[in-house]
Amino acid sequence: CNVSNEREGNVSELSSVLGRTAREYLEENAGYIRSNVESKLSTFPIVESCITNYVAAETASNDSIFNVTCFGSVSLFLCEPQSDLDISINPTSVCYNYLFPSPEDREKFRQLNTHQQRKHLLTNVVSPAIDKITHF
Repeated sequence: CNVSNEREGNVSELSSVLGRTAREYLEENAGYIRSNVESKLSTFPIVESCITNYVAAETASNDSIFNVTCFGSVSLFLCEPQSDLDISINPTSVCYNYLFPSPEDREKFRQLNTHQQRKHLLTNVVSPAIDKITHF
């Protein structure tokens, strides 16, 4: 019984020290962290806009057919100045109706396996849209 209580006390003490250390680090570096995150996130609307504009031109629709989200070190506020911006681009439920207006094309696309579908979207929609960013 004493061993269990002693171990619980050590874990509690460690948690307290780690919590205090993390809090102190955040307080000391809040400006630096904020600056890094804001810098990275300033790129995000450009990426999102390039995708939206490309899809709108290709489909004659202004609807957002992809969900673009940030993940990785930026989303966790752990990025450094040299960190990249990790984004996830996922089709919405109406995406295929716009990209494949004819029922026959939609059916052909649905018959592809998941890997083939992702490769098609990456090659024919996402990559060309992202290539536009290099012109900024």
